[in-house]
Amino acid sequence: MALTATGPTTSTGGNATYTFTYRNNHPSSAGNLVLTYRLPTGATFVSASNNGSLANGVVTWNINGNLAQNATGSRSVTVSLPT
Repeated sequence: MALTATGPTTSTGGNATYTFTYRNNHPSSAGNLVLTYRLPTGATFVSASNNGSLANGVVTWNINGNLAQNATGSRSVTVSLPT
């Protein structure tokens, strides 16, 4: 699996969205994938795409089904950053 994350690199206050793009680089399909992301220190959870859930400062996405070879997808989370 390959994972790329994009989002702000500094906390400037206001809302910020982090996007995670994943790709199955394995020669066969992958199943039962789970993607997790720990919120930045001081950030407040606003929302997450694709039924992402928050528990103890960690957003979790279950990627259901099988991810075929070379298939891609993405998930995102929006947080409120401290000023």
